[in-house]
Amino acid sequence: MIRRATAFVLTALATSSALLADTIRLADGSAIEGVQVVSEGLKEVAYKDGGKDKTVASATVVQVEFDKKPKEVDEAEGLIGEDDFEGAVDMLDAYVTAMLERKNPGSFKWAPAYAAWRAVEVRTRVSDLDGTRAAADLILKSFAETRYAPGAYLAKATAELQLGRAADAQATLAALASLVESQGLDPRWKLECKLSQAEADEKLRGEARRAEYERVVGEAGAYPATRARAQVLVGESFLADARGSGSAKDLRTKARAAFQKVVDDPAAPRAQLAAAYTGLGESLFLLGADVDDKAMLQDAALAFLRVTSIYRDDGRYVAKALYHAMRCFDLMQDPRKKADMRRELLAAFPASTWAAEAKK
Repeated sequence: MIRRATAFVLTALATSSALLADTIRLADGSAIEGVQVVSEGLKEVAYKDGGKDKTVASATVVQVEFDKKPKEVDEAEGLIGEDDFEGAVDMLDAYVTAMLERKNPGSFKWAPAYAAWRAVEVRTRVSDLDGTRAAADLILKSFAETRYAPGAYLAKATAELQLGRAADAQATLAALASLVESQGLDPRWKLECKLSQAEADEKLRGEARRAEYERVVGEAGAYPATRARAQVLVGESFLADARGSGSAKDLRTKARAAFQKVVDDPAAPRAQLAAAYTGLGESLFLLGADVDDKAMLQDAALAFLRVTSIYRDDGRYVAKALYHAMRCFDLMQDPRKKADMRRELLAAFPASTWAAEAKK
């Protein structure tokens, strides 16, 4: 009888261990695997590892891959994988609303905040700027104590900046700075806030703006994602200044070098690699188009195609990459590939500004 009971306990423990299959991915590229995430707080993510309760600093967490999700959230993830972003957002919104009304997420205590953040990510991906602001506000109102709050402030500020509302973006970032100070949050968020404030400061121009970005690059040694984002902004600033400049070639060459630093950084996260390859492709395209350099145009096309394939989960850059790849193939006199890029752009991102450009 004792042996049978012992066997039962061992089987139960083995089964319980098998259920602990969440993965926490960290900024340094490492991962905490085979655990069960319990909560995602503003400062710490709590999880169970075997029979032990453990935590990891929220600021170091890049992503949590949950092995089991509520049915509605799981189905929404499936729709995202099928590029049905509208359907996914509708399902995520409905789930979050139902959980807030019920005030009891059941065994998935982390799921409502996670679903609300996924709604922000999807809206950002399809450049739904007003939707991003609203979704971020929901997190700040209902899930302000979770690790998603600082990211929500940043996503909201970025959307406001892209909408031409720099003053609103600055106010949002001031609120984030206040949160970081009052809650004693990790220095990463201070740097991220500082970086976005420089981006939103309309008084900063050219070298002065880049100096702020470079300062963050120098201070972000322990935060590879922040460092990579700052470096991308350096490159994008060079490209912006090159428009209509008599020193366009020199500025584009500097932009190319800035983006290359991110591409060569083994710790750069996927989102910043997508941005860097897009910027690298644009730099090569503009440099190659000026002198009809086919080899440079080919390199540009390869950079864009990398974005549309490997980094397709970041729609902010995929649409732009498809458009510029189309232009590369046009200049290289490859009408079939040009048509392929145009067709894919219009099908996947019909409402984007890049699709509108492609139709001209």
